[in-house]
Formats: sequence, C-alpha cells, structure tokens
Amino acid sequence: MYSDLEEMLYDLSYWRTKDANDLISRAITWQHHNVGTTPGFDGDHEKALRSIRAQVLYMPSETDLYFPAGDAEYEGQFIGRLRFVPIPSIWGHAAGGAANDEDATFLNTEIRSFLTLLPRRRDIVG
Repeated sequence: MYSDLEEMLYDLSYWRTKDANDLISRAITWQHHNVGTTPGFDGDHEKALRSIRAQVLYMPSETDLYFPAGDAEYEGQFIGRLRFVPIPSIWGHAAGGAANDEDATFLNTEIRSFLTLLPRRRDIVG
C-alpha cells in the first residue's frame, strides 16, 4: 500500500510488470464493449441492463477516471434490484481493490451488509 496518492501515481513498477499487449487489449475492451451487443438486445444497452434479474451491489469509486461514477449511476437506473454505493475515496480506480485500509474497511462493511440481505437459498448446490 502507498502512504499517499502522489506516491501511488508516481510508482511505475506496477506498469513495468505488465505485458503491453494485455494493456492494449484491456483498453480496446473498455472502449468498444457494449452489453447491448449481447445477442438478443440489438445494440440496446438499456434493454440489456433491464434484463438483469440478480440483486446487484454496484460500487464505483467516486474518483475513478476509467469508469466514472456518473456513468455507473446512469447504468444503475436500468437495473431493477440494485444497491448503488459509491466508494468515497481519493484513490480512483484502485479504491475497488482496497487501495488502503480505509477503502478496505468501507468495502468489507458494505459487502457484508449486502450479503446479509440476500435470501438464503438451500436448493443451490456449491
């Protein structure tokens, strides 16, 4: 973990360990994937999101520049059984991976709360 945001931003060791082709592939996926192109939705991402029946805990970081919380909020309006809980963090995209103790505590608290609200299913094997 980093002592502050500036230390994280200037640590290039993470990127040096990554295959450039993997990073390019990820970027292309982020830029071009649209859940609406899933067969049966004819490019309509709102229709695809409305089809989600699972209970969803959606936790974007308030400062994520890859996947802005505003985009997540827009997407969330189409998901019926959604609990939308933005992560209050300065750590951007890394907040979802518990970039520091404060983020980890927040994530664990919210996830535990969400899981306790889920119905118990005894007929699921696994």
